Amino acid sequence: MRNPNSPQGRLRAMKPKLRSWQKTGIGFRLRYMDAVTDSSIARDFDTLFSTPLVMKTLARNGVFAIDYRNNRAFANELWLSWGYTVEDMLTGTILDIVHPEDRETIASHYHRLLSGEEDFYTGEYRIRTKPGRTVWVSVSYEVLEREEDGKPVFFLGHDEDVTALHEAQDEIRTRLLEIETLKDLIEGIHQSLDLAKTIDLVMDHLQKVIRFDRASVQLVEGDCLHVIGTYGFRDRMLPDLRFPIKGMSNPPARALETKKTVICNNLGRDFPDFVQVDPEVTIRSWLGIPLVVNEVAEGLLAIDSFQPGYYTEQHVILANTVARQIAMALEHAHAHRHVSIKAETDKLTGIANRYGLDGQGQALFRVALQEGTPLGLLLVDIDRFKVTNDRHGHEHGDKVLGAVSAVVAGNLRGDDFPVRYGGDEFVILLPGANIQEAFSIAERIRLRIAYSAPDEKGVAPTVSIGVHSGIPSEKDELHEYIACADRAMYEAKKMGRNRSCISAESLKA
Repeated sequence: MRNPNSPQGRLRAMKPKLRSWQKTGIGFRLRYMDAVTDSSIARDFDTLFSTPLVMKTLARNGVFAIDYRNNRAFANELWLSWGYTVEDMLTGTILDIVHPEDRETIASHYHRLLSGEEDFYTGEYRIRTKPGRTVWVSVSYEVLEREEDGKPVFFLGHDEDVTALHEAQDEIRTRLLEIETLKDLIEGIHQSLDLAKTIDLVMDHLQKVIRFDRASVQLVEGDCLHVIGTYGFRDRMLPDLRFPIKGMSNPPARALETKKTVICNNLGRDFPDFVQVDPEVTIRSWLGIPLVVNEVAEGLLAIDSFQPGYYTEQHVILANTVARQIAMALEHAHAHRHVSIKAETDKLTGIANRYGLDGQGQALFRVALQEGTPLGLLLVDIDRFKVTNDRHGHEHGDKVLGAVSAVVAGNLRGDDFPVRYGGDEFVILLPGANIQEAFSIAERIRLRIAYSAPDEKGVAPTVSIGVHSGIPSEKDELHEYIACADRAMYEAKKMGRNRSCISAESLKA
């Protein structure tokens, strides 16, 4: 039974006095001043959507209307441009073409409109066109009349394509992300003097602004590029990975030679000599930016994609910015390394000092511990050096120190590490040397010094050497190895000097 007190009941009881079309800025809505009858909307529909000029204007401005009672609709140009028809409007196609990520929200509003919970909706969502393109649309529509059971009879609404606006907003968000990421990257590089940590930082931030499958930082070493930092490479591909650059027709060689960015979106066609290191996947697009330090191409930032035609000029701009920061990090690392080497080098002898022992010496000790290999250690002391200084002066003493250190350095293996430990003492680390090998090296050094020609003052120094070797355990420390060799050196002194003596700990072992 009809309820006379309902809004529709009160409207039916009133005579229509005034109705008009009102432009709202987002569409057209029918405004009621007093009342409207069922037939008045139908007559308005007949009048409004039967005049060609009016229909063309409304369609061009995004207006649409649906009359379910008479099974008819008016489609705007936007709806038709998506590839849909008037019949699609009448069959409720809208939820089928809404983007899946927006469908739940739109379905909720649509069902509230159908049920009578609300009469008006405005919002934005994505539509999939018939050809398969996704567009953003701003919509506004209202139910103008319902049946007694609440079922909508007349819909009037407005559509506007706002895809360009959303794309511009996405572009702004992307640029802001790039700016923020590059800001964090630059701050991180300036705060770090460790090149390896800097490369890891670069890879982490680069992936946020440029989507790629693999990336690497490569430094020039002779005729090759040595990979020192990577993203996306398989572990089995990484040990000592190098790429040839001399005599090769490939983009890395071109980038290094020209000191300019090289972009290639079809490697198979443009650079057939490009080295594909992984047989399971093929790099099809490549972006390489030379790392130029003091006008010299020190290396390369290489970014790989498995997709052809992937990289754009925007990628080049971002990669160039990152590459400049890596080059700066290389420059800082070189400067820091130079300062570190200078600080860890004894000025008189040119070999490491105790700061160097704390750095490189500890590193050698850790390697022996981790790999379970022996570490030999010699402690060399110049015999009666104080007498030489007192008799001939400190300047002459410095010459003796220089001569002894030269003999020491000239009789070591490639990985051995000599240190001026202090005064007239030298510590020598011998990676991988057992006690027999360490003693043999000690005797070679001692004899070369003992049989060296006297200097201009007739002084031919001799040395006493303490020898120790062992395989470090977790409870061992480098200073304990030095102490063992030091005790052995004093035993050599007690036994008459100019001799090598093995530590008691090594003899027990």
